[in-house]
Amino acid sequence: MQARSADPGRAQQRPGEIFGLSIEEIAFDSRWLHIVNQVRVTKEGLVFAPLKRNKIRAVPLPDRVAHVLKRHMETFPR
Repeated sequence: MQARSADPGRAQQRPGEIFGLSIEEIAFDSRWLHIVNQVRVTKEGLVFAPLKRNKIRAVPLPDRVAHVLKRHMETFPR
């Protein structure tokens, strides 16, 4: 198991959660990410899947990460 740092400039997400993140899960006003889905590897390939035990994970959204996400969303709108 890999230890995660408590770097305040980095959101504490697992790789599958980062790839599964949707715009609806980002709360810029309250500075939280509400992780609902993840990308998992299955026999059929990559799929979106709920987190273990269908839980929702709340992760603080650092200012630096919020800025990068907003810039990305402006550059690549839906």
